[in-house]
Amino acid sequence: MSDNCLPYKAIAKASYNDKDYHLKGTGDLSACMKDIKPLLNQSAACHTPPCSLNGVYQPHIPLDSTFYGISEYWYSVYDVLNLKGYYNHEKVVESAKVIEIP
Repeated sequence: MSDNCLPYKAIAKASYNDKDYHLKGTGDLSACMKDIKPLLNQSAACHTPPCSLNGVYQPHIPLDSTFYGISEYWYSVYDVLNLKGYYNHEKVVESAKVIEIP
């Protein structure tokens, strides 16, 4: 079974409802973004604003506060895509699209 969100030719195994699946990555960023959008449920009701995804409350984080965010994501953007400096969503998407698939 193809998986647009796995890197090109990456192999993964998954189980669902007692059935095993073998996934092979296509590395198709545009298709991956389209596939995962429904999972974010951005149209869910927000009962306590502001909300982020799936109607979940997202507290405000003051810009003058100390905030520690830990993620492998930064290293991937920095090393794999060779993007330095401040995060820029448009640059990340454009850089990810141009990775050559052998």
